[in-house]
Amino acid sequence: MRVGVSIPLGSGARIYSSGGGAVAGVLLFSFLILCFEAVIGIVVLLVLALLGIAQVCEEKASQEREKEHFQALIAKSVSPSGLIMEGRYTNPRTWGVFSVPRLIKGERRAAYYFGNFPARRLELVSLYGEATTVAIYTSRLDAEELAYKLNGGTRRPA
Repeated sequence: MRVGVSIPLGSGARIYSSGGGAVAGVLLFSFLILCFEAVIGIVVLLVLALLGIAQVCEEKASQEREKEHFQALIAKSVSPSGLIMEGRYTNPRTWGVFSVPRLIKGERRAAYYFGNFPARRLELVSLYGEATTVAIYTSRLDAEELAYKLNGGTRRPA
């Protein structure tokens, strides 16, 4: 009995070979394809692992930058002792970030508001009974940014 191998090439063309050498050639060819696929699989896994490691490193670096930015923002605050009161406002004009204890989603937590110092604080005290000054800024944007960060990235407390 003769053993043969027929390999389709497309467009109806075929390569036909017979004998033990043909079978060994096909088996060798199949083994090489299997090895090539295994190498490609290993390379893909390595690339995915390296991308995952790079993403974790980037997230850590991003968190570190965020922490440094937060500390710099806190350092920019001014002392209330150096402010001159003119009526309900200060000279120069200042904005404060205020902490108010509230019941948020069933938990008693601090909610953070910002506004003109000290007028907004007095409004919050009349609304909620108490308000603690967290920081005072000469820039409204700095006060708004700190309140945003302290509220967990939302514009208004829940």
